[in-house]
Amino acid sequence: MPTEAIRPDPWLAALFGRDVFRVDGCGPGAALARTVDEHRRQQSRAFYYAKIDAADVPTIGALTGAGMAVVEVNVTFGVAAAAGRGVEDVPNSVAVTRASAGDAESLLQVAATSFRYSRFHLDPLVADSLANRIKREWIASYLARQRGDDLWTVRFNGEIAGFLAVIGGDDHGVHHKTIDLVAIAPAFQGRGIGHAVMRFFFRRYADACDRLRVGTQIANVPSVRLYEAAGMRIERSQYVLHMHVPESMA
Repeated sequence: MPTEAIRPDPWLAALFGRDVFRVDGCGPGAALARTVDEHRRQQSRAFYYAKIDAADVPTIGALTGAGMAVVEVNVTFGVAAAAGRGVEDVPNSVAVTRASAGDAESLLQVAATSFRYSRFHLDPLVADSLANRIKREWIASYLARQRGDDLWTVRFNGEIAGFLAVIGGDDHGVHHKTIDLVAIAPAFQGRGIGHAVMRFFFRRYADACDRLRVGTQIANVPSVRLYEAAGMRIERSQYVLHMHVPESMA
């Protein structure tokens, strides 16, 4: 199997302080597992990850046999973009505006303190401090205009309460806008702000693409309920696997 099945991830590597590799789930599972096993034997310190379709049980089994471990199941929700045309307005208590330089520190703080269910937070071998930093740097890349299409600041009664990061793409001719990352600060949760943000997303991008999408972890029940309540339905599910070499982040 070609070594292209294992690709370096320099962005994550800079945060982990070790080499990071993405394992692409292509080809027979047994051959992929052998490639992973041979590759990891050449590393003294590394982190590997893979995202495999949930129905591809042979590949998942082969990779777990090669030392990778399931840390979560990712689900992608979608809906026709036209569905956003009939969505209600965002309530007056919530304002969603383009992120500005003056919002940066508040948004970075929200990113670093508002996540519990990401694959890094769920991985017992990844420190929460690193998992939080990954989310912070994710939004920093939006503020620096190095990633994504749009970053929106969410305010509740004038106070910064969260953010919405949106990225676009084409999938076999279907143009989509996807919620790349969204968060409401813990102090503002439970006030219906998430529902308001979904209304904004639907209305803002109803005429900008063919499909609206968002991904989350199956363990994140509040988010699953939020997206289902918005009328979105599961389009895809993937097992996410990690492997640490050695089996420690020390």
